[in-house]
Amino acid sequence: MQNVLVPAYKKAGLVDKMIVTQSNLNDSTQIQQIRQLVNQGADIILLCCSSAAINPAVTYAQARGVPVVTFSGYTSAEGSVNVYGNYVQGGAAMADFVAKQMGGKGNMLLVTGIPGAASSDSVDRGVKKALKKYPNIKLVGTVAGQWTDQIAKTEVLKFLSTHPQKIDGIVTHSAQEIGVMQAVLESGRKLPPMTIGGEKGAACYWTKHPEWKTRLFNVWPPGSEATGAMSIMVRILQGQGPKVQSITRNLTEYGIDEVRAITPKGCDVNDATWIEPKDWFTEKYLDNFFLRPKAPLGKDIAVPGSGSTG
Repeated sequence: MQNVLVPAYKKAGLVDKMIVTQSNLNDSTQIQQIRQLVNQGADIILLCCSSAAINPAVTYAQARGVPVVTFSGYTSAEGSVNVYGNYVQGGAAMADFVAKQMGGKGNMLLVTGIPGAASSDSVDRGVKKALKKYPNIKLVGTVAGQWTDQIAKTEVLKFLSTHPQKIDGIVTHSAQEIGVMQAVLESGRKLPPMTIGGEKGAACYWTKHPEWKTRLFNVWPPGSEATGAMSIMVRILQGQGPKVQSITRNLTEYGIDEVRAITPKGCDVNDATWIEPKDWFTEKYLDNFFLRPKAPLGKDIAVPGSGSTG
């Protein structure tokens, strides 16, 4: 947002400035910040990782003529436009993959994100929906990694230290898979079948250990989602007229050959930067969701880290 998107839109004369606030996962704080931004004259509000708890603030903004766009999450309040990957579908795809690698039986650990956040809870619903097909798989634990590698590592280490039974598979949200991977290895256990997301370090480890039963699921690429959200905000302010409240798309998946093709030989297994899809919320894709569509900049913005198969 700061280094790529705002400068590009400023150059085109479409954005004056962006004010950033941080609520540190506190809904009450975020609600207060939204109201303050509205009262200070913001033209549009962008929210990250929201939930239904934010609905009153969205309604407050809407009543005062300030549109609200969310990404990497969503609200159900009338007046918000949400842009995100299909989290339920993503969670189901990840769980189904791990369950198959487990042979349809055994103990599974779920490393969730931030309980209560709409996107986190949606992924978990997808996981549990998929596991209904596998009655011989037992979900022996759920820990919250809060989409942060160090927190995920700490929580998984604590779980493993108090649960000596074999863990046959792990489903983890992304932005924490390096921490989960490190926790398992440091505990002295072998990595079981497990999902990984867009963090480059986990992909790097896979290329060095191709026998590991894993698959890369890019459910919420941060740069790509922010790029789509910025375009949507400007389109709304230009009066293009969104047709629907929620603009979504399915996740992208990567096998070992695709990961090898985009991962340099000198990669770092601790690299927490992101593999971005080649195509995510492209301007052509977003055109489908507006009554009077027109790409604000006339072209797509290249997302740093992209170039993989979309």
